[in-house]
Amino acid sequence: INQWYLRYREGSPLQADDWEGFRDPAALNYRRYIALQHEREVYAEGVVDHYEALNHDDKLDPAWVRVLEQLYIPARFAVHVLQISGLYVGQLGPSAYITNAAFFQAADELRALQWIAYRAKSLSLTHGTHLANTEATRHIWETDEAWQPAREALERLLLAYDWGEAFAALNLVVKPTLDAFFKEALVDLATANADGLTAALLQESRVDTTRSQAWSAALARYAIDQNSGNRAILTKWV
Repeated sequence: INQWYLRYREGSPLQADDWEGFRDPAALNYRRYIALQHEREVYAEGVVDHYEALNHDDKLDPAWVRVLEQLYIPARFAVHVLQISGLYVGQLGPSAYITNAAFFQAADELRALQWIAYRAKSLSLTHGTHLANTEATRHIWETDEAWQPAREALERLLLAYDWGEAFAALNLVVKPTLDAFFKEALVDLATANADGLTAALLQESRVDTTRSQAWSAALARYAIDQNSGNRAILTKWV
C-alpha cells in the first residue's frame, strides 16, 4: 500500500509546493453536506409523490419507455464507475480538502444511482418487469452500440491509477460529458416526451454537477498557479 501511494500520489507528475492551500469553493463539511442532501431528498420525494398520484408512468408512450430502457436505465453502470473513480481520487488525494470534495462527489453519484434504480422499478410496474432486470440491463450496457464508446472510456478511467490523471480524466472529461448528456440533453428529451418525472429528477441533480465543476475548475487553477508546468500535464491527460 505504501508503495502504491509513493508511486501514484507522491510520484505523480502533477506536483505542487503545498496542496494544503487548496479550498473547495463550496466549503462543505460532513454536517453541511448531510443537511443539504437531506433537504434535496425531501424535495425529490415530494416530486415523486406528485407524479405517482397522477399515474404518470401509465401515460408514457411505449416508444419513449424503450428509449429509457436503452439510454437511461443502463446508466447505472456508468454512474457506478463515476462513484468508484471519485472514491479513488479521494483516497489518493494529497490533501484533506481534495479528499473531502471527491468523497462528497462520490456520495452524489450514489444518490443518482438510487434514483435510477427507483425509475427502473417504477417503470417496470407498468411497462414490463424486464426494465428492472439486472441481466437484461447489463446486456444492453455490454452490447448496445450506443454505449460502447462510453463503456470503453469508463473502463480506461478505472485504470488511471495516478491520482492526478484520475482526477483529470474523471472531473475534467468523463463526468462533465456524461452530466451534460443526462442532466441537460436527456432532460430536454424527457420533457419533449411528456416524462416530467424523469426530467425533474435529472434536473434536480444539476446542483451536484455545478458543485463538481466548481471544485474541479478550482483545483485545476490552483495546480497551475502552484506550478505552471501542470498546465501541460493536465492538457496531456485530457
